[in-house]
Amino acid sequence: MYFRTPNYSVALNAKVGSSSMARSIIKQFQPRQDWLIKTAAYPAGKSAESRQWHWMCNSERSPSKPVVLLVRDPVDRFVSAMQQVGLKKADVDAALDSLEKDTPVESMLTRKRPAKAVARMRRRGVKPPRGGRLRDDVHFAHQHKYASGPTKCYRFPAHLPQAAELVGLQGPLPKANEAKREKPKLTQAQEARVRAYYAADQALFDAITQAGYVHSAVALLPPDPPEA
Repeated sequence: MYFRTPNYSVALNAKVGSSSMARSIIKQFQPRQDWLIKTAAYPAGKSAESRQWHWMCNSERSPSKPVVLLVRDPVDRFVSAMQQVGLKKADVDAALDSLEKDTPVESMLTRKRPAKAVARMRRRGVKPPRGGRLRDDVHFAHQHKYASGPTKCYRFPAHLPQAAELVGLQGPLPKANEAKREKPKLTQAQEARVRAYYAADQALFDAITQAGYVHSAVALLPPDPPEA
């Protein structure tokens, strides 16, 4: 998915500032929806900034404008995704197995996704994840696959202000969807497995030496095999 703004299609890269970007895009470019968010009644202890607003943000399945992509260090994003879906340190190896072999994480099989969430995904044309298989979970998707054509890339969180300025967002971005649970700590061997699985993401992250690095998807394709 991509957030649609006047001049850019901003990749909805989960666990890479997407909640903050969604709220800011609504505030800047969707006054009616912004008013509804600000005037809504919230339960005690909740506020507009504690909710996620991806669903209300103008979006599209394929980018219609030049793409802006925020990219996060793969290990940082992996552990953030782990805490987001409620996986713990004991689940790290099973999570990596799930990504590498497309097998289910046993501790997730007993969980049920709320019916409303499933219905909302289907209305948006998104296939609900298969039980326990992390390849289907957007939080574990490969980041480089959001690139489309010449893509302006920014490191997260270091380049977040520059990306927001390019898109035309005014004022500081809100802190949204911050971690609520402890993030698992990885061993060196586990970190190596994460970086190997996300090798193309790692290559893209390393290539972003300055804000606004222009990337073409072709740059991350493996070289052609030598001729016989």
